[in-house]
Amino acid sequence: MPISFDQFIEQSALELSEKQAAFNSTFQAAVGNNSRYEYDLVEGWIKFVDIKTNKELLKYKIASVGSYNTIRGTWQWAWAKKERTKEEITLLVRQISILAQTFPDNKDLFNASPFKTDEFYGQEVSGALLKLLDGQAIYNAADNGEDSEYWIYLVLVEPIN
Repeated sequence: MPISFDQFIEQSALELSEKQAAFNSTFQAAVGNNSRYEYDLVEGWIKFVDIKTNKELLKYKIASVGSYNTIRGTWQWAWAKKERTKEEITLLVRQISILAQTFPDNKDLFNASPFKTDEFYGQEVSGALLKLLDGQAIYNAADNGEDSEYWIYLVLVEPIN
């Protein structure tokens, strides 16, 4: 019997916890607290840069998952933003298509409109995608600072040298 999406979320939560702990220690050793990040969702990368020297400290290939609106309590997939071009949508869908292919019965995975959900949904689906892609960690980037109304979820797939 195939595993349900909810069961997969539960299974991937443990792996996510272990990978996040390993990533956090690596991240702190390489980056510390004096860095900022830059990312390109379409090209599929995030890099962490030293604030003082502007030197690149870490760079990862990413899969852009989506964003959670903290004010509205809604989730939207990265590929579903209206201002995206057809080419951008295609690239972003390819980054996370394994999630929808694995769970074709989960209609939320195909929903192009923002939908109501709880604040944990982004972490859960990012954790599931992390497991499917055998990624390294997830990164939750606040859009425009810590007090942002959007939390952007990224899966760090592998380091880029």
